[in-house]
Amino acid sequence: MKNLKDSANTFSVRTPFHRQDLILIFREMVEHLHQTFLSSHANYEAAVDFGKSLCLQTLRSTGEIALWKPCRSFSFADGTPFLDGNPIYSLRCDSLRRGLRIIQFAPTHHDVQIDAWIEVQDCEHGDSIDELVIACELSAESLAIARRLIEQIGASCH
Repeated sequence: MKNLKDSANTFSVRTPFHRQDLILIFREMVEHLHQTFLSSHANYEAAVDFGKSLCLQTLRSTGEIALWKPCRSFSFADGTPFLDGNPIYSLRCDSLRRGLRIIQFAPTHHDVQIDAWIEVQDCEHGDSIDELVIACELSAESLAIARRLIEQIGASCH
């Protein structure tokens, strides 16, 4: 899966696991969520909690939640949080050798901003996983796309 393409506010998404296209249509202006997540530690933690909830609730709906575990540290070695949105939340499924990473950017656009791709990640034990990376300016519209992509990665576990 590479980039989403905009054509008259219609977004086509090639999913990485079932090779199906999703077609989603959106309004001209987006409703941004957690816009000020970079302005304070409390706002950032609220965005992390939102990302965690999005991932866990969506994977739970596929029936595969038990296979997925958090996989990345969100702070430096001294415990200081990154506070940069990369990742806002991240999971991995060792048995399937798959990962999921959500990257959130501060909103600077009035239209939907989301990109998704598969990235091979090397792990600490010398193995690697295919990680679905979803990078977006979080909005109600990009959330709908992200949720659908997460559903696809969860559904492909069957």
